[in-house]
Amino acid sequence: FQLNGQQSASINVTLVHPQGPDPGLYSINLLGIDEDNSVSSPYSLILDVPILSMTRIEFDYTKIPVHPQSTTTVDVRLYNLGNDNLGYDVFLTPPPGWYAGFDDLSAQGGANSASTGLMLEDDMINMKISFTPPSVMTLANTELTVVLQVISQTEENRMFEYDLPIIVIPVANLTLDLETTIGTILPDSTFSLQYTLENRGNIDLNLQPRLQLPLGWIQNTQIDEINLSWTDSLNLQVSVTATRGAKSGKIDFILDNAQYTWSNSVNVSIVKLPDPTLTFASVEIGGETWSNIFGSGKHPSGVPINYTWLVENRGESAWEADVILSLGQDLFGDCEGFSFFWRDTEFFGGTGGYYFLDFCFLGCAELKVVNVWLG
Repeated sequence: FQLNGQQSASINVTLVHPQGPDPGLYSINLLGIDEDNSVSSPYSLILDVPILSMTRIEFDYTKIPVHPQSTTTVDVRLYNLGNDNLGYDVFLTPPPGWYAGFDDLSAQGGANSASTGLMLEDDMINMKISFTPPSVMTLANTELTVVLQVISQTEENRMFEYDLPIIVIPVANLTLDLETTIGTILPDSTFSLQYTLENRGNIDLNLQPRLQLPLGWIQNTQIDEINLSWTDSLNLQVSVTATRGAKSGKIDFILDNAQYTWSNSVNVSIVKLPDPTLTFASVEIGGETWSNIFGSGKHPSGVPINYTWLVENRGESAWEADVILSLGQDLFGDCEGFSFFWRDTEFFGGTGGYYFLDFCFLGCAELKVVNVWLG
């Protein structure tokens, strides 16, 4: 510099360092020389470097997937990039209705504020953060933001703020309940099954219904495709008939969509009833027998007339009957009682498709019983 008397000038001193300096006092010695008078003027520039905080976070998602009905936990890595060993206070601010907490940093797990404790320089800690959804269902693919605040435990209390983007995953959840109480069912009976469907997920459901019935049952109601929006419910009635030959078993109501299947099963019990029949077999008059109920067409007075009838039980339950003979005026007759039972499954074993029936031929003044094997 070329200075006149009483003149001054400013100089700039630039300090370059490859990385943040450690905290402490640093001295830069400056020397001014008056070349005209050969006078030196030393000067020391003192730099006081404080503890400097700096952080960085990392997590494994561009958008963190969270469940709309249960708690989701993710790992968030926090780095201390400051120039010394430092501690940080951390805070979470979730969107309305949601809750976010630190699982392992606070004394009480799940608190929304915590402390990292002392972190070494260039150290990293893994923070487990849980996201708890509200009680009200959130629509699939909704995007929200949780704010993470990191405040250094230094005199400057420097704050770093980070956004944790979350996205609600699709969840298909359907409840299928049978509201009808089913008791004992008689053959040849019709009743309705009332089902309640409730979409408890966060996506719309396109459902293909089908009803599986035991042998001998008929579905009277045609069920079309069901479109159930999220949070919607539906009451559905299905009419069914148990025919005379209906079997006990299980009724399955099944709802399918492209990815999932829901079902409701109920056991039904059919009452086993006898199926008695009475068929004319023959008539015997004066030693002659006819298959025609009127015989020869002549009925002489004083000659006994013996009628024979076929009594049969084609049902699945034992049947025992009383015989009552009803006669017109001036007619006399008598029929003996009989016993009738269903097949003996222990004796026959119930295999091969054969049935053991007791056939009873009942005639006035006589009773005939034969056993017949039917294939």
